Amino acid sequence: MYPVTDIRQVTMFFDSQCCDTIEMVFEGVTAFNLRPAGDNYTADISVASLIIKDASIFFCDDRIEEWDESYKGIWITAYGLRWRFVR
Repeated sequence: MYPVTDIRQVTMFFDSQCCDTIEMVFEGVTAFNLRPAGDNYTADISVASLIIKDASIFFCDDRIEEWDESYKGIWITAYGLRWRFVR
């Protein structure tokens, strides 16, 4: 992550046993909530949500139906998103 005001970009890599690594680049980040896994829990993400609303993107590490910035897990909001499979 680059905390410089003019960049506001976050890059995340997700590894999987089912497919190639996925790289997600969030651009124009407006908020980012990063929480470590709790004691006796793993940091694995088995499901995720990507919600688009009013030209913004909300991504979180669980299945949810609506945009929820009070969600207690990891989430990010941004104006843009690029993604690709990395081999």
